[in-house]
Formats: sequence, structure tokens, C-alpha cells
Amino acid sequence: MGVKLPDGTAHTAARGLPGASDWAPHGSPMSGWVLLPPDLLDDRDAVQQWVVRAYDLVRAAPADAPRRAAKPARTNPARAKTDARKPTARGTRARRSAPKQQD
Repeated sequence: MGVKLPDGTAHTAARGLPGASDWAPHGSPMSGWVLLPPDLLDDRDAVQQWVVRAYDLVRAAPADAPRRAAKPARTNPARAKTDARKPTARGTRARRSAPKQQD
């Protein structure tokens, strides 16, 4: 089980548990995240203490800065007006029809 411990003291304490490791889902460790040791997961009270501690620390941490809004898609000024578009040539070819059968 992974817990986020942004506080350096709590992170160091969790990493000090035998069998604990940094959480590195894609090969590089994620800052502040620790995988609790598998043996600890059998002790419900110990897991609850770490989860509550992580929750309290994350909740007390300052909020991340808001991300910039996505830029609107660029439009081609020549195509911006629907009136300026030329009609398409779709469907202007003569369609071949099956030869009529004679009785």
C-alpha cells in the first residue's frame, strides 16, 4: 500500500520501516510517496495510523497552483465564415446503375 507523506520527517520515518520502499511505478520514485512494507499490512491498527497520518499531512499541505487553461484551437480566418465556403463537389458524378433487366 502506498501513502503520500509530503512531510520529510514522516517520509523518513516510513522509509525506516523494514521492507518499506519509495513508490516508483514507472521506474523513477514519486516524490513523497512510500510503499508500506507488506508485513505491516497484516496489522490493521498500524496501517490505519499511517493512512490517517498521510491524510492529515496531505490535507494540511498548501493547494497546488491552478493549471493554465488550455488555449482555444486555432482557426483559419478564411474558413471561419461558413458563407465563404464553396459548395463541395460531393455527389456530382453520375452514378452507375445496374443494367435494367429485360423481361
